[in-house]
Amino acid sequence: MTHDKDVSFPIIDNGLRTTWLFRGCLAKFDSPTERLSFLDAAMEQSGGLLAVSELVIALGYEHGLYSESRDHDQPHEPPLVEKGEIERLAGNLVHRIEEAAASGTLAVHPLFMEVVGRWRQFGHHEAAAEWLRQFAGTDENLVRVVRELKGEMRSQSFSDYVPVRTTTVSCDYLAKFIPAVELRRRCADILAAAPGWLSQDDCHLLQIVVANVSEDGTVTDPYSRRSKRSD
Repeated sequence: MTHDKDVSFPIIDNGLRTTWLFRGCLAKFDSPTERLSFLDAAMEQSGGLLAVSELVIALGYEHGLYSESRDHDQPHEPPLVEKGEIERLAGNLVHRIEEAAASGTLAVHPLFMEVVGRWRQFGHHEAAAEWLRQFAGTDENLVRVVRELKGEMRSQSFSDYVPVRTTTVSCDYLAKFIPAVELRRRCADILAAAPGWLSQDDCHLLQIVVANVSEDGTVTDPYSRRSKRSD
């Protein structure tokens, strides 16, 4: 007798591939001074804010920084950059993110939620949350946020020939910025109003939010199907 069992697969995105590439390039420098020169030059570029942030965070993992997991507490090899330099670079990046938030360039960044996520990882949870709450004050911007948090879950039972793909929205993460009850209500109101700018894809994403957040603020994790109250 055989039993079906769902298996989920982690998704390796282009951001992670880029970080691996940059880290590999950095490792080719024999001198710590050369590595710092490379990083400082990258910091001076007007673009690439997200890519550099992800690289600095990846380097920080080697010192047990920027992660809630203990997986990175002990590096498996000598760190490429000293901890003090990582913290200096992170401070510079936070300043750049704050400038982007104040000037409006963060709001038009194609991956603004990824930048907000790095802002939080650098320890500035409240500043990131306050900016996002203000940004998502309009219905159009709230839908933009939901679009950014769209994901895909792939699962496969032993009887499936190919993985089943399911569209997800990171409701639990979004509830860190917007209270879950308010989030559900606003998404439901947008669906009911059906403004002309709302696409069918947007409707589907908002329906996912409404389905995964109950009226009392309980958020269901689509990966485990477990529910927890968002306070």
